[in-house]
Amino acid sequence: MSHATVEDYAWQHGWEEIYTVTFVRGLDERETLRRFGVADQDMRSYAWEELWERVEETDGCCDVVVAARAGGWTVAFELNGWQGIRWETLRELSRGGEAVTVMRHDYAASHRFMHAVDGVERTGFRPEWPQQRWGALPDALNGHLRELGLPTEPDDELDDWNVAVPASLALASRISGVLFDDGMLGEPLFGGVITVPVPDDPPPAADPLAGHALTGRGPGAGAAGGGRRRPGSGQARTRLGGRGHGPADRSGDRRADRRSVRGVHRSPGGRYTVTFVDSRTGERTCPTCAPWRRPSGEERDRARARWQAATAVRSAFATDEREAAYDVHLTVAATDPEHAAAIVRVLRGEGH
Repeated sequence: MSHATVEDYAWQHGWEEIYTVTFVRGLDERETLRRFGVADQDMRSYAWEELWERVEETDGCCDVVVAARAGGWTVAFELNGWQGIRWETLRELSRGGEAVTVMRHDYAASHRFMHAVDGVERTGFRPEWPQQRWGALPDALNGHLRELGLPTEPDDELDDWNVAVPASLALASRISGVLFDDGMLGEPLFGGVITVPVPDDPPPAADPLAGHALTGRGPGAGAAGGGRRRPGSGQARTRLGGRGHGPADRSGDRRADRRSVRGVHRSPGGRYTVTFVDSRTGERTCPTCAPWRRPSGEERDRARARWQAATAVRSAFATDEREAAYDVHLTVAATDPEHAAAIVRVLRGEGH
């Protein structure tokens, strides 16, 4: 592992607001793109201007991934895309090797970090809430997390949320030995459109919430939460204009203004629903659009209580003690401090 620091990624504060970067060991660029779901005949060179055009064509849910070689690793980049953060995709990318991915999504206020080796997810967490981790080895990276300013104890808090993404990228660099920078994304970019994404895993048959509307998997999975609408692509492109990634262009703002606001997205081609659930409120939220109607405070309170109760009951039967404790803790912490303290002891490995 390298010793990348948060300062190595300070340039992120003035860069893109929605993207996923994935570091893949053991695969070249073409095989990496294939495992994302890009057909050989669709692989070609891209200019940054073409990526932004594709963002507009897909209404902000871009399906293009580009890749570049960096030593023994390949770095895949998705502008306004997040296929790399899907567990099904990461499993394919890490099969026979290793993969680590970071998603930044300022407009969903929900980033992601995941690390997998040979098809097994070792460690995953939300960078803005690193105390809650999952995977086969959820504590394997704790030493690095603490060095990078990310708290690991359940009762600690992240002091500065602006550190979350730079620290996660630094962690990915420590794992891969590759320091990601925008110089890796110089033109021409090599990539393609994802036409055959890795299929979703079927939900567990015994999961009582598998078809619940709040999970975004059921047929009635329309957006009911208050997602923030992303700015027009022209605005984002203007920010990039000074960094050599394409000229400033205000036409994207006009096109964005003409687009209708939708309650739920389907991915390009309608292959999967782009719907997120805020784990702290239980509300659905689409990361790139606003809902048809924002529910009232009373409606949100009712939905939140039902969702928290349901997840607590389901998690009580989970075989993963940490997962169960996290979800139950969400429900009881505010009303039963003694119970919450007992859960914290479990999370620290101090017994029941």
